[in-house]
Amino acid sequence: MPRHENTKEMLITESLKLFADRGYDGVKITDIAKAIDCVPSALYKHYENKETLYNKILEESIIGFQAALHAVKADFKEQLSNEEELLKMTEEEQINRTVNLFKMALNNEQSRAFRKLMVVEQFHKPELAQMYDERYVEMPVQQFEALFSVLMKNGLMVEGDPHVLAMTYAAPMTVLIGVCDRKPEKEEWAVDLLVKHIKEFNKRYKLQ
Repeated sequence: MPRHENTKEMLITESLKLFADRGYDGVKITDIAKAIDCVPSALYKHYENKETLYNKILEESIIGFQAALHAVKADFKEQLSNEEELLKMTEEEQINRTVNLFKMALNNEQSRAFRKLMVVEQFHKPELAQMYDERYVEMPVQQFEALFSVLMKNGLMVEGDPHVLAMTYAAPMTVLIGVCDRKPEKEEWAVDLLVKHIKEFNKRYKLQ
């Protein structure tokens, strides 16, 4: 990787960590420069100012999150063009995809730092409040709503409102992520509870 590209990557990574720990207003360009061991003037070769860098972090976070979502095969909306694969999905695979989605959100370093930034700054920056809702409330519900709609249409799930059932299914994930963010040692407990939740949900709502 060229040196200037490596510097830009370090800028994104270290700035995100600082913003997450101190909030946007609590970080100065000099703090960022110190974190990557360079002089402040060097930063301006890559970004015009702190706001430009901040906006780039938002952009990179969206791209990274979508890539991670695809990697764990949890983008059910994307898979609607191939319903056969969704219909053949076993309970074990459903559990694995859901747990992998949970672990990705919980343990991906960039995702974790950006989530902290969203929580810290959501009352000061409306765009971060909106992104938090989209990522940890709306996105999981939309993904599982897409899956449940296919299952209902093909007689593999009890008839009902797929959006409401998706909310029921996804809500514990957001709650457990919040718990583990505060108490990382509870991850194993959270995963076990999530698996029990999925199995109980399937007993009540899936027909096969």
